[in-house]
Amino acid sequence: MTLRVQRITQPADFIALVQLRNRVYFDAGKSLSEHGESFEVLRDPSFHMLGLYITSRSILDYGTSTLVGAITVRVPEVCSATPFHWIPKELQTPESFRHNQIPQPSECIEIGRLFLLPEFRGTQAVIELFRAVHRVLRTHQRKYLIITSDDRLQRLYRKICFKVTGLSYEKKPRREDKPYLITVMKACHQHFGVYGLLEGPLKWCLFMKPVIDSLQAEARRAGSEYPLSWKEKLVYRIYSLFAPLASHALPRPSIPQLSLKASRNVTNFSEKLFRV
Repeated sequence: MTLRVQRITQPADFIALVQLRNRVYFDAGKSLSEHGESFEVLRDPSFHMLGLYITSRSILDYGTSTLVGAITVRVPEVCSATPFHWIPKELQTPESFRHNQIPQPSECIEIGRLFLLPEFRGTQAVIELFRAVHRVLRTHQRKYLIITSDDRLQRLYRKICFKVTGLSYEKKPRREDKPYLITVMKACHQHFGVYGLLEGPLKWCLFMKPVIDSLQAEARRAGSEYPLSWKEKLVYRIYSLFAPLASHALPRPSIPQLSLKASRNVTNFSEKLFRV
């Protein structure tokens, strides 16, 4: 089985993604999409809905692709009075920007609506999603990632260099539930992204070197050069020396080998969504 991340551009894929995400959120006790979503998102260049697909390589269903997760990345509207999509309007005040609780919109991208089927959590799937996020970050030449998180996930995000901003708000999943606290977090990944310079060369080689390499290759094919400062070029060359060691010291998480029955169940569920 192999993984690929693809930008959602077709209505059928959009319906499948939203319904599968709502199913995963409901099973986890999380709130469903608080903002009404429509096909207009597909035509909005500021939104990047990235679907994660697993492609079967078995003889019985060779080449079958199944949606197993997704993440939405949004480039903030710089000219808007409330440029951020997932941060409440009342928190987007001039004071928040002035005191650097929230970085300037021109320096940020937002990430939200992350989900994975349970059997794919803690695997290579997570790495592939965040690689896709940082392709958007580097392509738009932004510096910060902004995310909103409840208490359960803050520990995970801290491990990948996110820090709390001091801004928070209450949210109720459903009308009958008690509200819980959501915190706005930010991470500076100007240079090499998640597991970057602060996390050391081994994790950088595992997570982010393929992103930089692919962007450089695309630039060369287009007859240009991918922009890296001289400091970035120097660190890139030094850190790349650790690539052979990283492959042994930090083995890549493997994709769970689903049984044939389980694989068919996931595929059948996805096919039902596409028929909606």
